[in-house]
Amino acid sequence: NLADPHLRRLSEMFQQEYGPVFAKAYGAQKIHHAFAGGLLQHTHALLKLVLAVAPHYGLDTELLLIGALFHDIGKTAEFRTQPALETTLAGGLLGHLVISLTIFLDMVKKIPDFPEPLSVRIQHLIVSHHGEKEFGSPEVPKTREAYLLHILDLLDSRMSIFSEQLKVGDAQRLFSDFNQSLGTRILLGK
Repeated sequence: NLADPHLRRLSEMFQQEYGPVFAKAYGAQKIHHAFAGGLLQHTHALLKLVLAVAPHYGLDTELLLIGALFHDIGKTAEFRTQPALETTLAGGLLGHLVISLTIFLDMVKKIPDFPEPLSVRIQHLIVSHHGEKEFGSPEVPKTREAYLLHILDLLDSRMSIFSEQLKVGDAQRLFSDFNQSLGTRILLGK
């Protein structure tokens, strides 16, 4: 349970408005968590990582939990799965960071007296979670919480890539083919 009443209300609204679609959404089209339910799996992993790591560094855990919850919510509108998985018009022209920011801002408008500084800090978590402008972030992380969210997001996505590569790898081969996302071939054998 979140102590901050504004964040608690935001979390409740998120569950009510996005729970069912969120649970079925893809985490990506190809690179990581690219399957139905992948977005939920990725976000759940981030929430657990935030709870494990943020207190160690004395960071605002509640802020990070909300940032983790909203960071990729735009992926629910970035892709469509029927008749096949493909990028939507908004997904292709705006991307999930902008869509996530819009969803967040729309929800915040429904919460009376939501503190503007708190809103801006969460917005920063959303827009900076890719870490670098070259990777699509309009801004780089400028707070400890934003930097941690970026690192945890990257960690979970990379570990997912390793897991997927190990699942599909040829058991007879020692190393995988070159993986573009990881920038290397990975060890398949024991």
